[in-house]
Amino acid sequence: MDAHDLSALAQRYTDAWNAHDAAAVAACFSEDGSFAANNGEPAVGRAAVQAAMQRYFDAYPDSALTMDEVRGAGDRAVFLWTADVTAKAADGTEQNIRFGGWDEWTLSPTGQLRESLGNYSLT
Repeated sequence: MDAHDLSALAQRYTDAWNAHDAAAVAACFSEDGSFAANNGEPAVGRAAVQAAMQRYFDAYPDSALTMDEVRGAGDRAVFLWTADVTAKAADGTEQNIRFGGWDEWTLSPTGQLRESLGNYSLT
């Protein structure tokens, strides 16, 4: 995948995320694509990715994602991002949180995400 196509994929992913459109995020993945965050259990298959994204959007309805950079080589890429969310504490108070992370992407021959391994830390 060339740099232009990779940037376009990353922009579609970011736009879908910011629209809270779980189906559009999942459409960035191949049918058998997978997503996992911080070494968690992966969501495998486009339907499972969509369900995982929908759970996130339901939990954080005001989340916003900024694409900081995307770089690739061959069928691999790294997508660096910053997220802004409002989280509720156990006592019901809300806190705005900004944190950064990156996703390690493996790309399919059709230019979709075959695997996305997300990494982030709130500390």
